[in-house]
Order: sequence, then C-alpha cells, then structure tokens
Amino acid sequence: MTRHVLTRITAWLFLALFIAACGKASPIEHHEGTSVYTQIGMWVEGNAHNTTNYSQGMYIPINTRVDIQDSNADAIVFYIPDRDLRVRLVNARQYTQLDISGIFDRYFGPDEVNLSGFDRSTRQAIERGEVNRGMSKDAVILSRGYPPAHETPSTDHDKWTYWRHRFGRQIVHFENGQVSKIE
Repeated sequence: MTRHVLTRITAWLFLALFIAACGKASPIEHHEGTSVYTQIGMWVEGNAHNTTNYSQGMYIPINTRVDIQDSNADAIVFYIPDRDLRVRLVNARQYTQLDISGIFDRYFGPDEVNLSGFDRSTRQAIERGEVNRGMSKDAVILSRGYPPAHETPSTDHDKWTYWRHRFGRQIVHFENGQVSKIE
C-alpha cells in the first residue's frame, strides 16, 4: 500500500475510535447517509469547523453539497465530494446555546439557499465569506454564519461579535438592518 492510502486508513480509524469513544447517541443519526447543502458559509482548519466560528483556514461557501457521514451529540462528520474532504463540525454548545439538532438545522438543508434576492456584489461577498458595508443581517449570516451567542445573544442586536481566531475579534455594527461599520 502507498503511504497516502495508509494515512487515509489511519485517519478513518482514528475518527471511528474518537466517535465511538464519545459514546453519546446522536439525535440526528437519521440524516447520516444523506446529501444536503450548506446553508451558511464556514471555515475549516485542520479538517474541523468549530461552531465558535473562527474565520481562518479554508472557506466552504454556502450551497456546497455535502454528504452527512456520522454524528453524535457533539459533532457532525460530513464529506465534500468536490474537494475530497472530510470535515468534523464540532458544536461548542457554550457558544451556540444549541444542541446538535439545532446546529444541523442551522448549517445544513435539503436545498440550496436562493440568493437571487441579493444584488450581484452581495451574492459575491456571500459566496466568498466576506462582510461588507451595506449588507443586510441575513446576508451576513449567510456569508459568515451566526455570531457566537455568548458575545451576541441575539441577532436582533445592532452589534455582532465574531472571532477571527482565538484572540482576535471582528465586530460588525448595523444601522437600519445594514452593516454600517466593521471593526
């Protein structure tokens, strides 16, 4: 066997052991084996996306077709066929205040999100994971995902705090429902 094949087998075994070790039943196991579409953009670093929602690593845009492979009470493993990439989405419940069912509903859906109601510039920003002045709150969520609830308890507020990485923040201010300032 080639080194690449051995590496993939080892990664799969590690993932299977990790999920088995978690030992918690998955409330969304009925979605395993299905193909769905991402409903928001997300960043992946080291084959994982943490729902703290850091904006570093590789960007996976909204409307990416993925295959749900496995899940437990704390994580969802999905595969992106177009990139030959397996991703582990880890729910940091203290930051999302949602269980894994809520995370699944927030991140995935059976159909692509219709972006035709946005102008071309906003659609492009959403597809690249950017936040620009003038974007609506809905557009920011589609592009960047939801801000962590411990910093932004409600998206009704006019100041949303995201994390760029573990120690850096991005603060988005809204006026009349549109981005007015980005810090």
